[in-house]
Formats: sequence, C-alpha cells, structure tokens
Amino acid sequence: MKKALQQRTDKNKEGVIAQLSRMKSSIDWFQFGAVGLLILIWLIMYFSTPHFGNKFNQINLMRQASVLMVAAAAQTFAVIAGGLNIAVGSSVALSAVVSAAVSLKFGTAAGYIAGVLTGVLTGFLLGVAVGIFRVDATIGTVGLMAVAQGLAFQVTRGRPVTGLPQTYRIVGMGMWGGVPILVVVALSTIILVHIFLSYTVWGRNIYAVGVDEEAARLAGIKVRWYKILSQVLSVSLAAWAGVLLSSRINTGIATIGAGMHLEAIAAVILGGTALFSGEGNVLKALIGVMIITILNNGMDLLHVSHYLRDILLGLIVISVVFINTTLKNR
Repeated sequence: MKKALQQRTDKNKEGVIAQLSRMKSSIDWFQFGAVGLLILIWLIMYFSTPHFGNKFNQINLMRQASVLMVAAAAQTFAVIAGGLNIAVGSSVALSAVVSAAVSLKFGTAAGYIAGVLTGVLTGFLLGVAVGIFRVDATIGTVGLMAVAQGLAFQVTRGRPVTGLPQTYRIVGMGMWGGVPILVVVALSTIILVHIFLSYTVWGRNIYAVGVDEEAARLAGIKVRWYKILSQVLSVSLAAWAGVLLSSRINTGIATIGAGMHLEAIAAVILGGTALFSGEGNVLKALIGVMIITILNNGMDLLHVSHYLRDILLGLIVISVVFINTTLKNR
C-alpha cells in the first residue's frame, strides 16, 4: 500500500514538474500573434486620429494602462490558482473609497495603507472560505463582489469622497524624470509579482496547486495554505489597483472600477493564458493590458460609442480564445 502510494506520489509529482517546465520553457507561438495584434491596433489608431500619437496622449495612455496592469496581476494570481477573481472591480471600489476616506482624516500614507489592508483582510476571509471550508474559488469571489460593492456604498453613502490632501494625487498624477510616477509604481509591482511567481518556492507551489491540487498534496505541498495565500495576494493587488486609481482621479467613488474584472480577465486571455488551467504569466498579461488600453484610448479619441467598444472587445477576446484553443489542441 505504501509502495503504491509512493509510486503514485512520485508519478504525480513528476507530472506537475513536467507541466510547470513546459509552461516556462516552451515557445508559445501564440504570443507572437498577440504582439502582432498589439502593434496592428496601435498603428490603426495612430493613423486614424492625429491626437493619438502626441506626447500628452501617450503619457495619458500609460497612466490608463498602469491601473489595469495591477488589476491584471490580481487576476493572474486567481487564474494560476485555477479560478477567476470576479471581485476585482468591487475590490478596486472598496479600497479606493476606504483609502480616500482615511486620507481625509489621517493623511495620504495612512489612506494608502488602509486601502491595501482592506484587500488583505477581505482576501484572507475569502481564502479561508476557499482553503478551509472548500468554497469554490470563483463562486467565492462572486460573493465577495457583492459584499465589497455594498461596503463601498455604505462607506460613502453613495457620494464621492472629495477634498483629499494635495499629496494624495502625487502617485496618480506626478512625474519623475519625465515619466509618470504611476507607471513606475505599476511596473515595479508587476516585476515584484513576476519574481515572486517565477523565482520563489511560494510562487512555484501556487502554480503546482493550480495545475493539479491532488498531486500537489501528495507531493507534500500545503494546499490549503497556498489557496489562502493566492486569494490574499489576488484581492490585495486588486485593492492596490484601487488605491492607484483613486490617486489618479483624486477622489473615491463607490462605482469606480465597474467592469474592471472583465477587462482584467480579457487582458489575461489576450496574453495567451487559458482559463482554469493553472497557468498564467503576469508579463504575458501586459500584452493584453496594452491591447485593451489602446483600444479604449483610441476609440475615445474617435468618439466611438462605448457599446460598440464593448462589442469589439468581446469579439476580439472570443477570436483569441478560439485561436489559442485551436493551436493548443494541435
């Protein structure tokens, strides 16, 4: 019995390691198509409107992309863990209003910290529900979405939080050596997330749990702990995105971040990640982030209807999923 269990453990462990190795080392030709799509959309927008390529708009474009970068990183953690974080948008809203409200009374630094801690706390509660009480991760985030959205409206009473300290918007609108501080902060966050996932034992174990939970358990990985950790990190990053967005617009609004969970999912998909596969790469998601941001920015300049924009993005995502699935099934 022990020998059979050991053989199964070794076999499953080898399977997990092999799959993780393929994710890291194989050449994903789909990525070249995603980069090509990004370049094509940028060129179309560049030649469609004279305002798209000017310096002011490109800086604005990077600021727009920065918040979605962090939100996509939050979604990446959820996807790697084998689920989806439907609560990204509402977590953004809750942390934004908490950060703004605390900043009014205790200053900018306290506001920023309070916003992130909101994500840590709600992420931990979600993680306990998923890891200890075995609630499905995606369904759990649906519940969190409702709770966070309700709390955001409760904190603000449905009114925007304004009159924030002058220092509150430094991260969101300040410049550092000609580069928006928001871009530097967002890219630094992405780099740290990439290092954590790719070069630490904790990150590799989160991948292992997402690839095959039973094999990870047999390999000695504390599955419950890593389920909790992945939810804490996912929701905390969404909260950090909310703080950054609040700093950019210099206010806290309960409706802020509406639909951002869909954009974050779309960014992950456009980056070439298959959902519910235990795979994910935050650097790949950046490609999707830029595609979505350029589409939104360019269509704003072209005065395209928001409804048509949503239709176009949906069609692009469906096409990309179809192409990705076809290529992987060959």
